[in-house]
Amino acid sequence: MRMLILSLLVTVAVLPLGSQAVAGDVAALCDRFAASPNDRDLGAAGIPLGQVDGLKAKEACEPALAADPMNARLAFQLGRTEEKLGNYKRARQLLEQASAGGYALADIELGIFHEDALGGLEQDYAKAMQSYLKASAAGYAVADNNIAVLYENGLGVSADPAKALEWYRKAAAADYISAVGNLAWLLEHNPDLSKDPSEMVEAYKRAAAAGIDYALTRLGVFYRDGLFGVEQDAGKAVAAFEAAAEKGDGWAELYLAQVLLSPYPGVANAVRAQDILQSLSDNDDAALRAEVLVTRAMAVLRNGGTRAEARDLVRQAIEADPDSAAVHAARAEVLRRESDLHAADDALAEAIAVDPGFKPFYVARQSVLRELGRDEEAAALGKDMEHARYGAFFAGL
Repeated sequence: MRMLILSLLVTVAVLPLGSQAVAGDVAALCDRFAASPNDRDLGAAGIPLGQVDGLKAKEACEPALAADPMNARLAFQLGRTEEKLGNYKRARQLLEQASAGGYALADIELGIFHEDALGGLEQDYAKAMQSYLKASAAGYAVADNNIAVLYENGLGVSADPAKALEWYRKAAAADYISAVGNLAWLLEHNPDLSKDPSEMVEAYKRAAAAGIDYALTRLGVFYRDGLFGVEQDAGKAVAAFEAAAEKGDGWAELYLAQVLLSPYPGVANAVRAQDILQSLSDNDDAALRAEVLVTRAMAVLRNGGTRAEARDLVRQAIEADPDSAAVHAARAEVLRRESDLHAADDALAEAIAVDPGFKPFYVARQSVLRELGRDEEAAALGKDMEHARYGAFFAGL
Protein backbone atom coordinates (compact mmCIF):
# COMPACT_ATOMS: atom_id res chain seq x y z
CA MET A 1 0.00 0.00 0.00
CA ARG A 2 2.77 2.44 0.89
CA MET A 3 4.52 1.86 -2.47
CA LEU A 4 1.19 2.34 -4.26
CA ILE A 5 0.59 5.63 -2.49
CA LEU A 6 4.06 6.86 -3.31
CA SER A 7 3.73 5.89 -6.95
CA LEU A 8 0.48 7.83 -7.17
CA LEU A 9 2.00 10.86 -5.51
CA VAL A 10 4.85 11.23 -7.97
CA THR A 11 2.42 11.56 -10.88
CA VAL A 12 0.69 14.65 -9.42
CA ALA A 13 1.30 17.79 -11.45
CA VAL A 14 2.89 20.84 -9.86
CA LEU A 15 0.32 23.48 -8.92
CA PRO A 16 0.36 26.72 -10.96
CA LEU A 17 1.78 29.67 -9.07
CA GLY A 18 -1.65 31.22 -8.40
CA SER A 19 -2.92 27.98 -6.96
CA GLN A 20 -0.08 27.76 -4.44
CA ALA A 21 -1.55 30.63 -2.43
CA VAL A 22 -4.89 28.84 -2.35
CA ALA A 23 -3.15 25.67 -1.19
CA GLY A 24 -1.51 27.65 1.59
CA ASP A 25 -4.86 29.05 2.71
CA VAL A 26 -6.54 25.66 2.91
CA ALA A 27 -3.47 24.18 4.62
CA ALA A 28 -3.69 26.87 7.29
CA LEU A 29 -7.33 25.95 7.83
CA CYS A 30 -6.37 22.28 8.22
CA ASP A 31 -3.68 23.30 10.71
CA ARG A 32 -6.26 25.29 12.65
CA PHE A 33 -8.62 22.34 13.06
CA ALA A 34 -6.31 19.31 13.16
CA ALA A 35 -2.70 20.23 14.01
CA SER A 36 -1.11 18.20 16.78
CA PRO A 37 0.10 19.99 19.92
CA ASN A 38 3.23 17.86 19.59
CA ASP A 39 4.12 19.43 16.23
CA ARG A 40 7.26 21.45 16.94
CA ASP A 41 6.29 24.09 14.39
CA LEU A 42 2.58 24.32 15.20
CA GLY A 43 2.45 23.13 18.80
CA ALA A 44 1.05 26.34 20.29
CA ALA A 45 -1.91 26.08 17.93
CA GLY A 46 -2.27 22.31 18.14
CA ILE A 47 -5.36 20.49 19.39
CA PRO A 48 -5.35 17.28 21.48
CA LEU A 49 -7.01 14.46 19.53
CA GLY A 50 -9.88 14.24 21.99
CA GLN A 51 -10.76 17.88 21.31
CA VAL A 52 -10.60 17.72 17.50
CA ASP A 53 -13.92 18.48 15.81
CA GLY A 54 -13.77 15.62 13.35
CA LEU A 55 -16.29 16.92 10.85
CA LYS A 56 -14.85 20.44 10.68
CA ALA A 57 -11.30 19.07 10.51
CA LYS A 58 -12.20 16.70 7.68
CA GLU A 59 -13.92 19.51 5.80
CA ALA A 60 -10.72 21.55 6.09
CA CYS A 61 -8.10 18.86 5.58
CA GLU A 62 -9.57 16.91 2.63
CA PRO A 63 -9.20 19.85 0.20
CA ALA A 64 -5.90 20.86 1.79
CA LEU A 65 -4.33 17.49 1.06
CA ALA A 66 -5.93 17.38 -2.38
CA ALA A 67 -4.30 20.73 -3.14
CA ASP A 68 -0.92 19.63 -1.81
CA PRO A 69 -0.88 15.81 -1.91
CA MET A 70 2.81 15.45 -1.08
CA ASN A 71 2.51 17.40 2.16
CA ALA A 72 3.18 14.81 4.87
CA ARG A 73 1.94 17.08 7.64
CA LEU A 74 -1.46 17.44 5.99
CA ALA A 75 -1.64 13.68 5.42
CA PHE A 76 -0.99 13.21 9.13
CA GLN A 77 -3.60 15.77 10.12
CA LEU A 78 -6.22 14.20 7.90
CA GLY A 79 -5.15 10.84 9.30
CA ARG A 80 -5.73 11.91 12.91
CA THR A 81 -9.03 13.44 11.80
CA GLU A 82 -10.14 10.11 10.37
CA GLU A 83 -8.96 8.48 13.60
CA LYS A 84 -11.15 10.84 15.61
CA LEU A 85 -14.09 9.95 13.36
CA GLY A 86 -13.44 6.22 13.87
CA ASN A 87 -12.35 5.60 10.27
CA TYR A 88 -9.27 3.68 11.38
CA LYS A 89 -8.33 1.96 8.12
CA ARG A 90 -8.21 5.19 6.17
CA ALA A 91 -6.48 6.84 9.10
CA ARG A 92 -3.78 4.17 9.02
CA GLN A 93 -3.26 4.62 5.28
CA LEU A 94 -2.85 8.36 5.69
CA LEU A 95 -0.51 7.93 8.64
CA GLU A 96 1.61 5.53 6.61
CA GLN A 97 1.73 8.10 3.83
CA ALA A 98 2.82 10.77 6.32
CA SER A 99 5.44 8.46 7.79
CA ALA A 100 6.81 7.69 4.33
CA GLY A 101 7.03 11.43 3.79
CA GLY A 102 9.23 11.80 6.87
CA TYR A 103 6.66 13.23 9.30
CA ALA A 104 7.77 11.62 12.56
CA LEU A 105 4.58 12.27 14.53
CA ALA A 106 2.90 9.81 12.18
CA ASP A 107 5.26 7.12 13.47
CA ILE A 108 4.08 7.80 17.00
CA GLU A 109 0.45 7.49 15.96
CA LEU A 110 1.21 4.30 14.04
CA GLY A 111 2.83 2.95 17.18
CA ILE A 112 -0.44 3.53 19.00
CA PHE A 113 -2.28 1.74 16.18
CA HIS A 114 0.02 -1.26 16.65
CA GLU A 115 -0.55 -1.19 20.41
CA ASP A 116 -4.33 -0.97 20.15
CA ALA A 117 -4.81 -3.13 17.03
CA LEU A 118 -6.44 -0.34 15.03
CA GLY A 119 -6.92 0.11 11.30
CA GLY A 120 -6.77 -3.59 10.49
CA LEU A 121 -3.48 -4.12 12.30
CA GLU A 122 -2.86 -6.91 14.79
CA GLN A 123 -1.70 -5.94 18.25
CA ASP A 124 2.08 -5.91 18.05
CA TYR A 125 4.05 -4.15 20.80
CA ALA A 126 7.35 -4.90 19.08
CA LYS A 127 6.26 -2.95 16.00
CA ALA A 128 4.94 -0.21 18.26
CA MET A 129 8.38 0.00 19.85
CA GLN A 130 10.01 0.24 16.42
CA SER A 131 7.70 3.12 15.49
CA TYR A 132 8.41 4.95 18.74
CA LEU A 133 12.16 4.45 18.41
CA LYS A 134 12.02 5.93 14.90
CA ALA A 135 10.20 9.01 16.22
CA SER A 136 12.54 9.23 19.20
CA ALA A 137 15.50 9.35 16.84
CA ALA A 138 13.81 12.37 15.23
CA GLY A 139 13.79 14.07 18.62
CA TYR A 140 10.18 13.66 19.75
CA ALA A 141 9.83 13.41 23.53
CA VAL A 142 6.33 11.94 23.29
CA ALA A 143 7.94 8.90 21.65
CA ASP A 144 10.41 8.66 24.55
CA ASN A 145 7.47 8.68 26.94
CA ASN A 146 5.68 5.91 25.02
CA ILE A 147 8.82 3.78 25.02
CA ALA A 148 9.01 4.22 28.79
CA VAL A 149 5.39 3.08 29.13
CA LEU A 150 6.20 -0.15 27.29
CA TYR A 151 9.15 -0.85 29.58
CA GLU A 152 7.20 0.09 32.71
CA ASN A 153 4.34 -2.27 31.89
CA GLY A 154 6.29 -5.05 30.19
CA LEU A 155 4.49 -4.68 26.86
CA GLY A 156 6.43 -6.46 24.13
CA VAL A 157 9.52 -6.35 26.33
CA SER A 158 10.42 -7.59 29.80
CA ALA A 159 9.20 -5.16 32.43
CA ASP A 160 12.17 -2.99 33.33
CA PRO A 161 11.47 -0.05 35.68
CA ALA A 162 15.08 1.13 35.41
CA LYS A 163 14.86 1.46 31.61
CA ALA A 164 11.45 3.10 31.96
CA LEU A 165 13.05 5.61 34.31
CA GLU A 166 15.75 6.44 31.76
CA TRP A 167 13.20 7.10 29.02
CA TYR A 168 10.85 9.09 31.28
CA ARG A 169 13.77 11.24 32.41
CA LYS A 170 14.73 11.89 28.80
CA ALA A 171 11.18 12.91 27.89
CA ALA A 172 10.77 14.99 31.05
CA ALA A 173 14.04 16.81 30.34
CA ALA A 174 12.52 17.81 27.00
CA ASP A 175 9.52 19.28 28.86
CA TYR A 176 6.99 16.65 27.79
CA ILE A 177 4.72 17.19 30.76
CA SER A 178 2.93 13.83 30.66
CA ALA A 179 6.31 12.18 31.10
CA VAL A 180 6.98 14.36 34.15
CA GLY A 181 3.88 12.96 35.82
CA ASN A 182 4.70 9.43 34.70
CA LEU A 183 8.22 9.81 36.07
CA ALA A 184 6.89 10.84 39.47
CA TRP A 185 4.41 7.95 39.57
CA LEU A 186 7.11 5.43 38.60
CA LEU A 187 9.44 6.68 41.34
CA GLU A 188 6.71 6.65 43.97
CA HIS A 189 5.66 3.10 43.19
CA ASN A 190 9.18 1.76 42.67
CA PRO A 191 11.05 3.17 45.68
CA ASP A 192 14.11 1.02 44.98
CA LEU A 193 14.84 3.14 41.90
CA SER A 194 15.94 6.09 44.02
CA LYS A 195 16.77 6.52 47.69
CA ASP A 196 16.17 10.27 47.47
CA PRO A 197 12.45 11.13 47.11
CA SER A 198 13.11 14.72 46.12
CA GLU A 199 13.13 13.97 42.38
CA MET A 200 9.74 12.32 42.70
CA VAL A 201 8.24 15.13 44.78
CA GLU A 202 9.57 17.82 42.47
CA ALA A 203 8.25 15.96 39.43
CA TYR A 204 4.80 15.77 41.01
CA LYS A 205 4.93 19.49 41.80
CA ARG A 206 5.97 20.28 38.25
CA ALA A 207 3.20 18.09 36.80
CA ALA A 208 0.65 19.52 39.25
CA ALA A 209 1.62 23.07 38.24
CA ALA A 210 0.84 22.06 34.66
CA GLY A 211 -2.60 20.86 35.74
CA ILE A 212 -2.17 17.08 35.68
CA ASP A 213 -4.96 15.86 37.94
CA TYR A 214 -3.37 12.76 39.46
CA ALA A 215 -0.22 14.75 40.30
CA LEU A 216 -2.38 17.13 42.32
CA THR A 217 -4.01 14.14 44.00
CA ARG A 218 -0.69 12.55 44.95
CA LEU A 219 0.59 15.85 46.35
CA GLY A 220 -2.61 16.05 48.37
CA VAL A 221 -1.82 12.64 49.84
CA PHE A 222 1.71 13.78 50.68
CA TYR A 223 0.41 16.92 52.43
CA ARG A 224 -2.24 14.87 54.22
CA ASP A 225 0.19 12.31 55.61
CA GLY A 226 3.43 14.31 55.74
CA LEU A 227 5.29 12.07 53.30
CA PHE A 228 8.62 12.19 51.48
CA GLY A 229 9.86 15.33 53.19
CA VAL A 230 6.61 17.22 52.57
CA GLU A 231 5.39 18.85 55.77
CA GLN A 232 1.98 17.63 56.91
CA ASP A 233 -0.61 20.30 56.19
CA ALA A 234 -4.30 19.42 56.07
CA GLY A 235 -5.19 22.76 54.49
CA LYS A 236 -2.79 22.24 51.60
CA ALA A 237 -4.05 18.67 51.23
CA VAL A 238 -7.61 19.96 50.90
CA ALA A 239 -6.54 22.57 48.33
CA ALA A 240 -4.70 19.97 46.24
CA PHE A 241 -7.62 17.54 46.35
CA GLU A 242 -10.03 20.31 45.40
CA ALA A 243 -7.89 21.31 42.43
CA ALA A 244 -7.71 17.71 41.21
CA ALA A 245 -11.43 17.20 41.79
CA GLU A 246 -12.20 20.23 39.63
CA LYS A 247 -10.37 18.44 36.82
CA GLY A 248 -12.59 15.38 37.24
CA ASP A 249 -10.45 13.12 39.43
CA GLY A 250 -12.96 11.07 41.41
CA TRP A 251 -10.32 9.69 43.77
CA ALA A 252 -9.37 13.24 44.71
CA GLU A 253 -13.02 13.87 45.57
CA LEU A 254 -13.04 10.79 47.79
CA TYR A 255 -9.82 11.77 49.55
CA LEU A 256 -11.20 15.27 50.03
CA ALA A 257 -14.36 13.90 51.63
CA GLN A 258 -12.33 11.65 53.92
CA VAL A 259 -10.29 14.61 55.19
CA LEU A 260 -13.44 16.70 55.64
CA LEU A 261 -14.97 13.90 57.72
CA SER A 262 -12.08 14.08 60.17
CA PRO A 263 -12.28 16.24 63.31
CA TYR A 264 -9.13 18.07 62.17
CA PRO A 265 -9.47 21.77 63.12
CA GLY A 266 -9.90 24.13 60.22
CA VAL A 267 -10.85 21.51 57.63
CA ALA A 268 -13.65 19.43 59.18
CA ASN A 269 -16.89 19.76 57.24
CA ALA A 270 -19.06 16.66 57.57
CA VAL A 271 -22.00 18.09 55.63
CA ARG A 272 -19.88 18.86 52.58
CA ALA A 273 -18.16 15.49 52.89
CA GLN A 274 -21.47 13.63 52.83
CA ASP A 275 -22.59 15.59 49.77
CA ILE A 276 -19.40 14.56 47.96
CA LEU A 277 -19.77 10.92 48.97
CA GLN A 278 -23.38 10.84 47.85
CA SER A 279 -22.43 12.26 44.45
CA LEU A 280 -19.79 9.53 44.04
CA SER A 281 -21.92 6.59 45.17
CA ASP A 282 -22.98 5.60 41.63
CA ASN A 283 -19.55 6.11 40.05
CA ASP A 284 -18.73 3.73 37.17
CA ASP A 285 -15.32 2.92 38.68
CA ALA A 286 -16.09 -0.11 40.86
CA ALA A 287 -12.97 0.30 43.01
CA LEU A 288 -13.76 3.94 43.68
CA ARG A 289 -17.42 3.19 44.34
CA ALA A 290 -16.47 0.49 46.86
CA GLU A 291 -14.24 2.88 48.82
CA VAL A 292 -16.94 5.54 48.78
CA LEU A 293 -19.42 3.06 50.21
CA VAL A 294 -17.12 1.92 53.01
CA THR A 295 -16.25 5.54 53.83
CA ARG A 296 -19.96 6.18 54.23
CA ALA A 297 -20.29 3.03 56.35
CA MET A 298 -17.51 4.11 58.72
CA ALA A 299 -19.09 7.55 59.03
CA VAL A 300 -22.38 5.89 60.00
CA LEU A 301 -20.66 3.93 62.77
CA ARG A 302 -18.70 6.92 64.07
CA ASN A 303 -21.78 9.11 64.15
CA GLY A 304 -24.03 6.75 66.06
CA GLY A 305 -25.86 5.19 63.12
CA THR A 306 -27.07 1.62 63.15
CA ARG A 307 -24.89 -1.39 62.44
CA ALA A 308 -27.58 -2.56 60.01
CA GLU A 309 -27.12 0.57 57.87
CA ALA A 310 -23.34 0.24 57.96
CA ARG A 311 -23.55 -3.47 57.20
CA ASP A 312 -25.71 -2.80 54.14
CA LEU A 313 -23.22 -0.25 52.81
CA VAL A 314 -20.36 -2.71 53.32
CA ARG A 315 -22.38 -5.40 51.55
CA GLN A 316 -22.75 -3.10 48.53
CA ALA A 317 -19.01 -2.37 48.64
CA ILE A 318 -18.22 -6.09 48.66
CA GLU A 319 -20.37 -6.52 45.55
CA ALA A 320 -18.51 -3.67 43.85
CA ASP A 321 -14.95 -4.72 44.71
CA PRO A 322 -14.60 -7.76 47.00
CA ASP A 323 -10.79 -7.68 46.93
CA SER A 324 -10.42 -4.07 48.08
CA ALA A 325 -8.26 -3.57 51.16
CA ALA A 326 -10.61 -0.83 52.35
CA VAL A 327 -13.57 -3.20 52.02
CA HIS A 328 -11.80 -5.85 54.11
CA ALA A 329 -11.05 -3.23 56.77
CA ALA A 330 -14.63 -1.95 56.84
CA ARG A 331 -15.98 -5.48 57.11
CA ALA A 332 -13.59 -5.97 60.03
CA GLU A 333 -14.97 -2.93 61.83
CA VAL A 334 -18.56 -4.19 61.50
CA LEU A 335 -17.47 -7.61 62.78
CA ARG A 336 -15.62 -6.06 65.70
CA ARG A 337 -18.71 -4.15 66.74
CA GLU A 338 -20.64 -7.41 66.56
CA SER A 339 -17.99 -8.94 68.90
CA ASP A 340 -16.74 -11.39 66.28
CA LEU A 341 -13.11 -10.50 66.99
CA HIS A 342 -11.50 -13.53 65.33
CA ALA A 343 -13.30 -12.84 62.04
CA ALA A 344 -12.42 -9.14 62.38
CA ASP A 345 -8.76 -10.04 62.81
CA ASP A 346 -8.86 -12.26 59.73
CA ALA A 347 -10.42 -9.46 57.68
CA LEU A 348 -7.77 -6.96 58.80
CA ALA A 349 -5.03 -9.44 57.96
CA GLU A 350 -6.50 -9.59 54.45
CA ALA A 351 -6.57 -5.78 54.25
CA ILE A 352 -2.88 -5.60 55.17
CA ALA A 353 -2.00 -8.33 52.68
CA VAL A 354 -3.69 -6.35 49.88
CA ASP A 355 -2.30 -2.96 50.92
CA PRO A 356 0.67 -3.31 53.28
CA GLY A 357 1.49 0.38 52.97
CA PHE A 358 -1.61 1.79 54.73
CA LYS A 359 -0.92 2.48 58.40
CA PRO A 360 -4.52 2.56 59.77
CA PHE A 361 -5.00 -1.12 58.93
CA TYR A 362 -2.17 -2.01 61.33
CA VAL A 363 -3.54 0.26 64.05
CA ALA A 364 -6.98 -1.35 63.76
CA ARG A 365 -5.56 -4.87 63.83
CA GLN A 366 -3.37 -4.09 66.83
CA SER A 367 -6.49 -2.98 68.69
CA VAL A 368 -8.33 -6.20 67.80
CA LEU A 369 -5.35 -8.35 68.78
CA ARG A 370 -5.14 -6.66 72.16
CA GLU A 371 -8.86 -7.25 72.69
CA LEU A 372 -8.16 -10.90 71.96
CA GLY A 373 -5.34 -10.89 74.52
CA ARG A 374 -2.68 -11.48 71.88
CA ASP A 375 -0.38 -8.67 73.02
CA GLU A 376 2.84 -10.17 71.65
CA GLU A 377 1.36 -10.38 68.15
CA ALA A 378 0.16 -6.79 68.48
CA ALA A 379 3.66 -5.67 69.42
CA ALA A 380 5.21 -7.56 66.51
CA LEU A 381 2.70 -5.96 64.17
CA GLY A 382 3.87 -2.57 65.39
CA LYS A 383 7.30 -3.31 63.91
CA ASP A 384 5.73 -4.18 60.56
CA MET A 385 3.76 -0.95 60.70
CA GLU A 386 6.99 1.05 60.63
CA HIS A 387 7.23 0.31 56.90
CA ALA A 388 3.68 1.56 56.17
CA ARG A 389 3.95 5.04 54.67
CA TYR A 390 0.40 6.07 53.92
CA GLY A 391 -2.59 7.05 56.02
CA ALA A 392 -0.77 8.60 58.98
CA PHE A 393 -3.40 11.37 58.99
CA PHE A 394 -6.09 8.82 59.91
CA ALA A 395 -4.06 6.50 62.12
CA GLY A 396 -4.55 8.58 65.27
CA LEU A 397 -8.17 9.57 64.67
